[in-house]
Amino acid sequence: MPDTEPPTHAWHIDDREYRRQEERRGRRYAYTSLDPARTALAVIDMVPFFVDASPYARGIVPNIERLANHLRNAGGTVAWVLPARTDRTPTGDEFHGPETAEMFRDSGGTGPLPDRLWHDFTLGTDDLLVEKSAPSAFFPGRCPLPELLQERGINTVLITGTVTNVCCESSARDAWTLGYRVIMVADANATGRDRDHNATLHTIYRSFGDVRPTTDVLALIRPGARCAAASPRCGSAWSTPTPSTGSGGPSSGTPADARPTPRPTSQSPRWSPTVPHDARPAAGRTLNSSSPATPSADSPTSRTTRPTRRDPNFTQGR
Repeated sequence: MPDTEPPTHAWHIDDREYRRQEERRGRRYAYTSLDPARTALAVIDMVPFFVDASPYARGIVPNIERLANHLRNAGGTVAWVLPARTDRTPTGDEFHGPETAEMFRDSGGTGPLPDRLWHDFTLGTDDLLVEKSAPSAFFPGRCPLPELLQERGINTVLITGTVTNVCCESSARDAWTLGYRVIMVADANATGRDRDHNATLHTIYRSFGDVRPTTDVLALIRPGARCAAASPRCGSAWSTPTPSTGSGGPSSGTPADARPTPRPTSQSPRWSPTVPHDARPAAGRTLNSSSPATPSADSPTSRTTRPTRRDPNFTQGR
C-alpha cells in the first residue's frame, strides 16, 4: 500500500469562547503582533519515544519545521526541549507503577542532545538545546530555558510539540505565570485523541494564551506584520518577563523598547553559568546544549540509545 501522510488533529475553539474574549478585550486574539527577535519557538519532547508511537506527532513535524525555519531566518530563537533522565522516586513508582515509571524516565534517550531529537528536524547553529526534568519546560529549577530566554530578551513563546495535554500544556501554563506572551500553535501540537487535544486548546485560549494555526503564526513572524499602533484592536507590547513574586498572574511590565535586547555573541555562553551543560557539538554543527538544574546521577552519555515502547496507551498522557 502507498504511504499516506500522517494525520493532524481536527482542532477547534468553540465560537462562544471567541465571543467571550472579544467581549472582554475587544478582539479575538490577545497578541496581534510579535517581534521575531523577541520570540522563541519552544519545541517540546519531539523525540523518538513519543514520535514513533504517535501518527499525530509525526503529522506536526512539517509545521514545526516551517515555524523553526521562518522564525530563525527572522532573527528569533528556536529552543528544542528534551526529557531528561531523572532520579527514581517513590512517588513516581507509586503513581505510574515501577515499570511504566522507568519507561518514562528513559523517554528522552541518552547521548548528545542533537542525536536524541526526531531525525527529520533541521537544527540551526544558534538554536538552544535543553533538557527538562519535569513536565513543564518553565517550572523553576527544573529546566534552564527561562533563564536562557531572559538572556536573549524573549517576551513571546510559541508552544509546539507533544504531548499536547501534558508537557505542552504544563509549559504553556508556567510560561504565562512567568510573564511570557504565550501562543499555542494548534496544528503543531499533538496527543493521542482529538478530544484531549481540543480540551487543552480550550483551557489555554480561555485562561493562558492565544491559540492559532501555523499559517497565522507564520504571518505574524513575517517582517512588517504588525497592526497600526493607533488601532484599538492592536495588542500591547510587553517588556521582557521576570519571574513573578506574587501569587497572581504574569508580572506586569512597562512597554517594551523598540530595540531588541542584544543577542549573545559567538563568544558568549548560551547556557546558564550555574547549570551543567553538554558542550559536545553534533557533527558539522556548533550547538550549545544545557542539562536540567537537577540531572540524574545515573544518566549515561557515552552512547545514544532510544527507549522501547512497552505501553500501547502511553501517548494518552504521562
